[in-house]
Amino acid sequence: MKYFKWFFVLTLALGIETIASAQAVVLQNGHNLFYRSAISAVQFSPDGRWLASATRNEFLNAGQLLIWNYQKRVWAREDSLPSIQDLDWSSDGHFLALADDEGAKIWSRDHAKIIAATTWNDQDASTFDGVAKVKFLDDHRVAVVLGEGNKKDLSDKPRAPTLQIWDWKSNTKTILKTFASNTYVQVLAVSPDRKTLAMSSDGVEIFDLANGKSRSFKPMTANLYNGKSVVMTPRDLKFSPNSRFLVGFLELEFSSYATFDVAAGEFKSVRKIAGHRFSRAYNLDNDGNISWMMRQEGENDISFLVEHLQNDKLISRVRRVARHLGLSYQTVVDLQNQQFVAIVNNGDLCWFDATTGLQTHVSPAATQWANAVAFSPDGARLVVGYGAELESEYRTVGDLAIFDARKGALVQGIVAHSYSDAIYTGVGSVAFSPDGKHLITTGDGYYDKHGLRVLDAHTLRLLRDISLPNGRISEMTFSRAGKSFAIGTHNLEVLFWKDFSRVRTGIKPDWVYKGSPRPFSDDPLVYSVEISPDGKTVLAGFDGGQTAILNARNGSLIHKWFEGSSVSGAVFSNDSQTFWTGNDKGTVKEWSAKTYALRRTIQKNGDACNDMALSRDQQHLYVALGKAIVAFNIQTGRREIVFDAAPQQINALAIAPDGKTLASADEFGTAQIYDAKTGKRTHVFNRTSWERDKNSFLTTRTVTQMPNGKFVISQGNQDAILQRVGDLMKPLP
Repeated sequence: MKYFKWFFVLTLALGIETIASAQAVVLQNGHNLFYRSAISAVQFSPDGRWLASATRNEFLNAGQLLIWNYQKRVWAREDSLPSIQDLDWSSDGHFLALADDEGAKIWSRDHAKIIAATTWNDQDASTFDGVAKVKFLDDHRVAVVLGEGNKKDLSDKPRAPTLQIWDWKSNTKTILKTFASNTYVQVLAVSPDRKTLAMSSDGVEIFDLANGKSRSFKPMTANLYNGKSVVMTPRDLKFSPNSRFLVGFLELEFSSYATFDVAAGEFKSVRKIAGHRFSRAYNLDNDGNISWMMRQEGENDISFLVEHLQNDKLISRVRRVARHLGLSYQTVVDLQNQQFVAIVNNGDLCWFDATTGLQTHVSPAATQWANAVAFSPDGARLVVGYGAELESEYRTVGDLAIFDARKGALVQGIVAHSYSDAIYTGVGSVAFSPDGKHLITTGDGYYDKHGLRVLDAHTLRLLRDISLPNGRISEMTFSRAGKSFAIGTHNLEVLFWKDFSRVRTGIKPDWVYKGSPRPFSDDPLVYSVEISPDGKTVLAGFDGGQTAILNARNGSLIHKWFEGSSVSGAVFSNDSQTFWTGNDKGTVKEWSAKTYALRRTIQKNGDACNDMALSRDQQHLYVALGKAIVAFNIQTGRREIVFDAAPQQINALAIAPDGKTLASADEFGTAQIYDAKTGKRTHVFNRTSWERDKNSFLTTRTVTQMPNGKFVISQGNQDAILQRVGDLMKPLP
């Protein structure tokens, strides 16, 4: 998968506890970011002991919330959320207000869960742009800015965003202002005395929270472009400690700030502070003057300037240099504890000692997801392979973890594919050999040096690297008898070995079949490959919808058809007389393996199919459709069981040899085990809860949902991580 450059928004707040060590330490991974995700909001609680960070994904409308404690460890995690646009702590630090693409929510730190939510259902959900901004006014009222941009309502007219007050305890709403349809609200700010709400959009406006009355300040203009006047709006707003003055640095004049007299309702002045770059953080005195500020200069080696001022005149300055980080978009400063946190352009959260300028901690914005999952032949172990994209020297990639499938405990973990082996490499596929002796992995990077890795299934010792000239591997499978082995590549090729022992000794495949390329395809690949149980045929699904049945003896084409959409899941019946396919449009079909005629369409369109499995008694067909696993009754073709929702899109399925349990791997880096008959989740394996020892091995910490399904816990190193999966999580006693 490809990741886009991210832009990170960091909300300013002060205060976190001093870090004693001056040595760089790599913390456990933070967000398991997925396709096109970015950290959208980060904010410290008022007492500095908690850090809330959230992600946004416009493509999948999926978000994640992490709560970090003062030890810089993840304390709580919420997965099944819409994309989060903004967040704000209450003044006592017990509640978080979340703005997401569906509405607004209140998260309780004491209960570690969402306790209130609203979605403004009077608006059409297909056009509703969610809540863009939130700001606590007091313990029960939250200011919210509803959808921005050029969204349209049912009458096809551009819908105007609104500023409202939501009382989350009584669930009542009051509209303060309706904007023009193209209005963008830069920021909300609340005065320290909690009497005034300030907003920056096309101009600056303040609201009296006692009576709802508003006053607008005259827009500030400047001749910046070819003599034309443009409106300058503050990109941030900050009240003086006595709530009398309001200050904001201007969007088009980064070194200039405007001051407003809130009591008089008048614009006061625009002042310019000489220097390079714009302010990252600042404090005001009671007269609205800046008393200290932090600015940034440089790009690769960033210099942070901490400056003390009086009446805009520089009194003292300290320069701190942070090397090899790349551009930092935002910074949180805590001068009282002499430290600051920078978000760099690859998403890492970096902590610094402000007195020495040394980096003290790094919390990687981990771009890791679970790509593959497989049971051992005896069903006792579950292997999970994680993908990754490397953009920082602090990241390790290509994790492989072995779990006890019955106890829900991590047994062993290694870095199976690392930076020294390939660039941007994670684990693409995993499989146990049917005799249980070997574990085979593939990399999912673009420049893999090794096509296949063969490991000892018990010690995880590397036995052999096998380089393949036919392009990196997209799929692999064993025959049920355990002798034959086939792979599909990103070069539209299927490679087949009649005996897997020939693979381990590096012998070339018995045959290679090349599929037809799809016009203009950026990454032509084999989406699925399956060997029939009788070992006579191979089914392959190619990019663009071509599906082929191949002769396993010599690779000759027996039958070919076009689905119109790529077949990304396929499975044969036990007698090899029937097979089922699922494509990326969510269509599930049943075929005759003898005549290759379509027997029936079980489901037409829906969420994309990413994988499928067949129950051992052939009564159910399990299909991964988007975030859900659906069990279709083979006899009736109807949906019979819908499994507990996964946090994010499911990439892979595996069924245990005894047919009693099913496992999934998803985009959040979470692997889960389910009861195959009821669909109830029995265990959860959470990627973010792990730490590494000095040899990069994963330690024995994991997140497990108890069999009673009531809550998820994590044990180890005196930490407890609470993870919500769907609606099942309860707080720890």
